[in-house]
Amino acid sequence: MPDRHSIGRQIPLPKGKRWVVGDIHGCHKTFLKLLDQIQLSADDQLFLLGDFINKGPESLAVLKEIINFSGDLYPLLGNHDKIFLDYYTEGNVADRELLQSLSSTELVDADASTKERIANFYRSLPYYLTSGDTMLVHAGFNFELDDIFRDTDAMITIKRFDYDPKKISGMTVVHGHFPTPLDQIKKAIRQGDKVIPLDNGCVYRGNLSGIGNLLGLELNEMRLIVQPNVDQT
Repeated sequence: MPDRHSIGRQIPLPKGKRWVVGDIHGCHKTFLKLLDQIQLSADDQLFLLGDFINKGPESLAVLKEIINFSGDLYPLLGNHDKIFLDYYTEGNVADRELLQSLSSTELVDADASTKERIANFYRSLPYYLTSGDTMLVHAGFNFELDDIFRDTDAMITIKRFDYDPKKISGMTVVHGHFPTPLDQIKKAIRQGDKVIPLDNGCVYRGNLSGIGNLLGLELNEMRLIVQPNVDQT
């Protein structure tokens, strides 16, 4: 069983705002546009829900942006991020081919020092973060277990879960991973739901109804910013 404190972190509340951004998936230009809208101050925190790479056109640029970020940044591990980490650690042909099939050939072809830097970054990432009365995680939690913190695989891969307030001290869960239509996300925020999805499938613009934006949610006021995908126009 993993040590809860080794897989998650509690982040002190800031003087300023708490912004959470959903799955970026290689959409570098869209990410920059969203940051322009957010206008982070020195007192603000920025949380990223994982899946920085794959599917979109500029995975390496996204990673460089995040790794070199100068503000108060708290990224999480996603399942697509773990694909790269598994590829780097184990050198499996299947993982390499999967990255290539997901438009991340540039990661496979990167020089050794760049790959090592990315791998070290990914190794440093937690599976979940706690901020005030909110729990941030890439995918969700396995509430079927008595101790939901035992299942780290669920934290990056689960697609459906039945929220149980007793197992999480009534905290709100904000997660990404599974593309959710924008009207459903707005409804969850408006109603004050205890589970708020924040992946609007930015990388799927034009393919699905109600999908195709990168979202930023400010936790103090529960204010949502919507940035349409500008990487695939």
